[in-house]
Amino acid sequence: MNDKYYGSILVVDDDPDVLDFTALLLKKHGFSPIPCGTSEDAMNAMREEKIDAVLTDIVMPGMSGIELLEKVHAEDPEIPVILMTGYADMDKALDAVKKGAFDFITKPYNVDYLVHSALKAVNYHRLIKMERDYKRTLEELNQELETLISERAMNVMALAVADRVRNPATTIGWICRRMLEKEDVPERLKEGLGIILGEAEKLEAIVKDFHSFLKDKESM
Repeated sequence: MNDKYYGSILVVDDDPDVLDFTALLLKKHGFSPIPCGTSEDAMNAMREEKIDAVLTDIVMPGMSGIELLEKVHAEDPEIPVILMTGYADMDKALDAVKKGAFDFITKPYNVDYLVHSALKAVNYHRLIKMERDYKRTLEELNQELETLISERAMNVMALAVADRVRNPATTIGWICRRMLEKEDVPERLKEGLGIILGEAEKLEAIVKDFHSFLKDKESM
């Protein structure tokens, strides 16, 4: 018994003997087969189970294997579908390839080739999922980087504006204090200078609090 696990494969064939044999063969080689006797059962199983690949007969009553291929890809175009037929029909093979079949196998099939094809299909599906997950992760990282750069730029701009406010406020405050130190300043002027000084100190306090806020934000 193979101890390795390669993936789940939906096996579809209207011949019970072929279906059972193929499922047992795949299980022996490390796959988890999900056998279905009709294409309709296969579509139901696909919606309920996690599928890595589909192996289906072409000639079946009701929905054919090629029609099943189209329905599978309509729901998930990344799932590889391997088609089998008891007739070496080149027209069917070409039609299958045009419609996105991963591989085409004629019955009676070579066991080694079937197992190899199933393994390639499962690996292909996993690589596709890895690529998709990688792209999603890369997009998320790029978005986070853009947000970080944007925030940094806004912080720099905010600090520049704060400095432009602080510098004249500090100068105004300094001039007011120097003038208030003089003894010959009229009382009404002192009152006006006191008001201006108070407003300048408020601006300086606002700028100081703003610097502290940005510093705390960057350290988070």
